[in-house]
Amino acid sequence: MLTLREIMTPRPASVPPGASVRDAVEFLRTRGISGAPVVDGERVVGVVSSSDVLDFTSATAIESAAAPEDESDGDYWNDPEDWVPLPEDEDPSSFFREFWPDTDESVVERLSHSETEARDILEGHSVAEIMTRSLCFLSPDSSVREAAAFMLSRGIHRILVMDGDRLEGIVSTSDIVRAVADGRL
Repeated sequence: MLTLREIMTPRPASVPPGASVRDAVEFLRTRGISGAPVVDGERVVGVVSSSDVLDFTSATAIESAAAPEDESDGDYWNDPEDWVPLPEDEDPSSFFREFWPDTDESVVERLSHSETEARDILEGHSVAEIMTRSLCFLSPDSSVREAAAFMLSRGIHRILVMDGDRLEGIVSTSDIVRAVADGRL
């Protein structure tokens, strides 16, 4: 029986709850991961993921979005007669190039030296505000099959590996797929 101890990432990188959402995004991006435990001192208090960030930014954008100035009924984009078709030979992204002349620059680079409202929103909120507080964990001696079933039933992409209150590691869906591909499961 293959156990979580055998496939987990030990001592996973973590994020403090007081870090800004902007710092968490940068942390996840630079490590090429989609989520991490949130640790306060030695205690795991949650998990922050790219889904948490997307949920937060989309909710914030909806709250702060204003209706188009020339339309008061809110159905501006719902009437197909208002839509302007894109010429067949034109690249769909060309519409956005009109607004962003520096499209060759990555979004991360643009945001890192931009004082946009989006940057302020990410900087002005903490990980504690957006993290998932319910912890999904199993012991290091749990089977990989048990973890896969647990992750599938909860619709999650990673599971904390904990020995009592102590964080031992983390197992992601990629770790399980790797074990299957290597013939270990």
